[in-house]
Amino acid sequence: MAAHAARVIEALERHGRFWVMGPPGAGRWELAQRIAREGRTHVVQLPPLDDADSAVHGLLQSAAVLGEASVHDAADDSTHLRFRARRVADALAAEGWTLVVYLPGSWSFGARAKDPAGIIHQQRGLELLEGWSGAQGLKLVVLTTSLASSRVPSFLKSFRAASRLTLSSPIASRETLHRHEAWGDCAEAADRLRHAMDADMDVTPQQLRLMVALVQLGDDPSALVQHASASQRIHARADLDALEARFENVLSQPDQQVLRTGLHRVLLSRFPLPLGAARELSGLSGAGPSLLSRCISSEADVVRVGERVRRLLLPLTRPFSNSAEAAAHYDLASFHRGLDGATSVEQARGSQVLNWLEKVHHLGHSGARGAEEWAGLNLTAREFFWDRARALSIGQRDYAAAAAVYQQCISKVDAEDDYAWHYLGFNLDRAGGHRQRAEEAFREAIRLEPNNPWWNGRLVTFLIEQSRFRAAESEWRALQERVDPDGTQVRKGPSLALNVHRWVAQAWLNSGEVERARKVFDDIPPDIVALHPKLQRLRQQLGDAEEVRQLGEPVYPADTPVELRWKQPLYLDPIDARGQPLQEWFPGRVVRAVVHGIRVVVATPEPSPESRQLVVKDLARDEWRKATATASLPRVGTFIEVGTYQDGRLRIVLVPKDATLRPRQLMSSRALRYMRRWA
Repeated sequence: MAAHAARVIEALERHGRFWVMGPPGAGRWELAQRIAREGRTHVVQLPPLDDADSAVHGLLQSAAVLGEASVHDAADDSTHLRFRARRVADALAAEGWTLVVYLPGSWSFGARAKDPAGIIHQQRGLELLEGWSGAQGLKLVVLTTSLASSRVPSFLKSFRAASRLTLSSPIASRETLHRHEAWGDCAEAADRLRHAMDADMDVTPQQLRLMVALVQLGDDPSALVQHASASQRIHARADLDALEARFENVLSQPDQQVLRTGLHRVLLSRFPLPLGAARELSGLSGAGPSLLSRCISSEADVVRVGERVRRLLLPLTRPFSNSAEAAAHYDLASFHRGLDGATSVEQARGSQVLNWLEKVHHLGHSGARGAEEWAGLNLTAREFFWDRARALSIGQRDYAAAAAVYQQCISKVDAEDDYAWHYLGFNLDRAGGHRQRAEEAFREAIRLEPNNPWWNGRLVTFLIEQSRFRAAESEWRALQERVDPDGTQVRKGPSLALNVHRWVAQAWLNSGEVERARKVFDDIPPDIVALHPKLQRLRQQLGDAEEVRQLGEPVYPADTPVELRWKQPLYLDPIDARGQPLQEWFPGRVVRAVVHGIRVVVATPEPSPESRQLVVKDLARDEWRKATATASLPRVGTFIEVGTYQDGRLRIVLVPKDATLRPRQLMSSRALRYMRRWA
């Protein structure tokens, strides 16, 4: 790593730029720390990109070494984020600073975001990085995860070949496990793993540490090694997915509840914690602190958990109570409060800025407990409001409180923040009782950004959910004029279809409006549907709903591909055990099952949908037993295939793997008003 650091420093003197790329565990952070040993080098580690405060967090960190005035200007939301980043970068260059930017794996650029918030986080993240890189006099080092060529942002593409370095994940030696001093109270677990491993097993240091953690938690070392070896034929090298199921198994054991809770509390920290603070926060004793610092982390005195490991373990350790997670965030806020002592970011000095930022974040996620203290802070950037509002909405399901925070963002920071207006409407709607205000907020977001597909689509689905069907149809036509007036955008790729057409068609289906759903879905070109499983599932749902509506009863499970239905029996044998050929068959469903008999409804499998007819038949209990070869009563909703063979024998097969009619949105109480009932 020393040689890599020397190369970076030399290239900076010549070209002023350097890009280091490598997967998790490749040593990017260690390299950043080595570069930082040079004078006037400022290292900025950004939070996960899917956190709402990620961009402004990095911006204010970068300004921390410049003094109060620069921090104040950086926090001033009235200026575009890119311009603020450029001003900070120019000031750093003027004072002779080198800026080292460490990006966690979530900053992978171009990865498909799950929601419009994710898109905006990506956009603001790029604005930040482009602002920094725009300062020609600044010496800049950017350390990223491995990036596909299609995902490399333009500012990185401009870096010279001589100013690029790709790191690979090192191979961990099995003998590392024999160094007892390196594993603390987990040394016995490390030794047991060493005896189970082959000498030439290819694992990275990060994988090895997590395997020791698994053994410490009770996993069988031999079975673990066998599983890890087999998974290497499936997963990419250095991948941690193969360990997820094993962590889920050991952490779900009842005797691990205390450890699971303590581990989760530490994993909520986005930045390193001193071991003493982590021990106090987690409440763990015995081998717990060694598990945190030597296995989950990689440093003896500091608990530094990589983003990939956090993403792996956070869902597996999450408490059942939202209040427990909020309490952990409050305790983390208290830790950072003790290090910054400031109500505004300008009052913080140097490294205190990071503590102030983390205090704001954790107070924002601490629910009602931290509400008063959070409200007493001097917050001037919209991202702080977004961060708390999202935590209240998604984590706490406190939609009224989330709406109030978005309203504060609009009132205090930017009255033309279309993002805040949209999610104000969303949370007012979810809170209930505020339909008019919610609609006004949705419409204001569209006024501010007319061609935003998500803002437009949400208004349409909102109107559908209010059963204002004519208004929704009118708004859908207006949406098309604003977002895709010539119909070309939906043909360019799956994005528009996934984020607008899919949700609108689904909303129509949920309301039982099958024909209206079909009209929206048919605007998606078939080749676009073929590109994405979610669109294919919607096509299946829609076809199933149309079939149910036409027949009046479902006779196939919802997930039976529409294209396979009606052509031939899917479960009946064409020739039975007596050698008799199948003469006729019918798909169907049990609609009544009592002690004295069973009622079924079947459909005639005509090629033309218009020609199919429903037939209701009552079977005595003995008839059912003979036809199905079982004495058990079926459950109502069980799908069946009914067939008669050449000798007149009746055979009924219960559709496997789907013994009961699963709850489906299509069969909601509102949808049923369009269907005839035969039971």
